[in-house]
Amino acid sequence: MTRRLLQPVNILVIIGLVFGIVFCIFTQFGTGFDEEHHLARVYDISGLHMLPNRSQYDKTIYFNEFHLLSYWRRFYRNEGFEQFKPEYFLVRGNYDAMEIRATMSIYPPVMFFPQAVVAGIAWRVFDLPIIPVTMVIRFVGLLVYLLACALTLKVLPLGRWAFLALALGPTALFQASTLNADGFSLGAGFLFTALVLAAALNPDQTLTRRARVFLCLS
Repeated sequence: MTRRLLQPVNILVIIGLVFGIVFCIFTQFGTGFDEEHHLARVYDISGLHMLPNRSQYDKTIYFNEFHLLSYWRRFYRNEGFEQFKPEYFLVRGNYDAMEIRATMSIYPPVMFFPQAVVAGIAWRVFDLPIIPVTMVIRFVGLLVYLLACALTLKVLPLGRWAFLALALGPTALFQASTLNADGFSLGAGFLFTALVLAAALNPDQTLTRRARVFLCLS
């Protein structure tokens, strides 16, 4: 039992979830790199708008609360735990005061599909508060990253422990646990590299159909 628990994949999942969830919950709202812009992009995709800044004058429509609740935009910043106070934590998006502005987040929509599904259900259907839903969106991005890293460990022909240390690095986990495209990019890059190494070290082994499709998409 202990030997099975100490396998690289299991360690990845356990440590990744423990520290990743801490990042998802306790990282101040809006303090992830360009998180406000990515939130705007996710919200836009949740409305089935695949092209960024596609509206009149090349702008995107999203909740103004993405800016108003951001920790970095407050004139007076108190302790970080303040975001859990009801006056911040339970604020909902105001549809009568939407922001209309260009967003710098112009990544392909595939990077944010899982997060956009959560945003569409939570905000467009149930009108839930901004901050709790953002924490769930962050967690979904973390799961995407950990899934890609777990698949990388399955495919990687060598250096699994070295990759595990890289995948669980504080910066990598922070990026994967806040809203941005880096978690997807890192996970896809890791898996692509593992597939290439596996193909190079085992040239006689035919790649599976799924692996060939992923290599083509990458």
